[in-house]
Amino acid sequence: ALAQAFETVYSMLPLQAPTFELSTFPQQDRTNVQEALAVLRALHRWKAALSKREIAKTPDFPGNLLHWKILQEAQTSQHLWQEQLLPILNAIRHREWENLGAMQLGQLPEILLQSCAYLTKFAVQWQRIAESGLYPELTHELIFLDDQAQELFFRFWQDLEKTSSDALRWMVQTHQTLFSSINQDLLRISRHLRELARALDAVNQVGIASSRLARTSAGDIMFSLAQLAALIEPRDKPSARLQTWQEQYNQLLKQNNWQAFRQAVQELDALHPLSPWANELVSRDIDIFTAFSHQKW
Repeated sequence: ALAQAFETVYSMLPLQAPTFELSTFPQQDRTNVQEALAVLRALHRWKAALSKREIAKTPDFPGNLLHWKILQEAQTSQHLWQEQLLPILNAIRHREWENLGAMQLGQLPEILLQSCAYLTKFAVQWQRIAESGLYPELTHELIFLDDQAQELFFRFWQDLEKTSSDALRWMVQTHQTLFSSINQDLLRISRHLRELARALDAVNQVGIASSRLARTSAGDIMFSLAQLAALIEPRDKPSARLQTWQEQYNQLLKQNNWQAFRQAVQELDALHPLSPWANELVSRDIDIFTAFSHQKW
C-alpha cells in the first residue's frame, strides 16, 4: 500500500492523501517507513499549494529529506516551471511580445524556442499593418508565422505531457487551461487571418466595387481586424491607427445619402484598408444609396 501511494502521488484523480498506522509495519522497518511517510506528506502539501496557484506559499521540502529522488525531481520541475516555462507562457497569454523577445530562454526545448521566435516575428509584422497598411503579401506572411508558431507550440505541449518527469507532467496537466487557451488563441488568429485575406482579395477585385460581394467583404475586413486586434495587441497598448480605422468605418456606416458618404470617404486615412474600394465608388460616382436602394449597404 505504501508503494502504491508513491506510484499514485501524481495522479490527476481526486485521491485523498493516504494515512498509515506506523504500528502496522514491522519494527525493523518503522524508521524508514516514518521517513517515507514524511516524504509523502511533504509532496501532498507541495501539490496542494501549487494546485491553488499559491506559488509564494509553496512549502520548501525538509532538508533532511532531500536525498529522496522523488523530492529532487519535484524541486527541479518546480524551478523549471516557475523560472522559465511559466514566465514564457504568461508573456504569450498576455501578449507581452516585447518581453518575450527579451527573455533569457535558457535550456528550454528547441521546439518552444522556435515557436517563440515565430511569435516575435509575427508581432513585428503585425505592427507593419499600422505603419504600411494592409496588403495581401502581409496577410499571407502573418498566416505563415502564426501557423508555424501554433504548430510548434502544440507539439511542445504534447511533448511535455509525455515527459519522463512525473512531477513536471503533473504541473502541465494541472495547468491545462493555460496551455489550451494559448493554443486556441493561436488557432483563432489563424482563422481570422484567413477570413481577412479572403475578404481583402474580394474587395480588391477590379470592377466589382459596387457589388454586394465587395460591400460584404468590406465589412468582413473590418470585423476580422477588430477580432485580430483583440487577440494580438496588449490590452493596455491598442493600436491607435487601427482604432481610427474602425471609427472611420463606423462613420461610413452612419451615412444615409451619397453626398455625405463621399465626404466621409475623403476623410479616410490614406492607409485605411477600405480606402481603395471606397475611392473607386467615388471616382466612378456610383451612388450606392440609389443604385441599391433595396439593400442596406
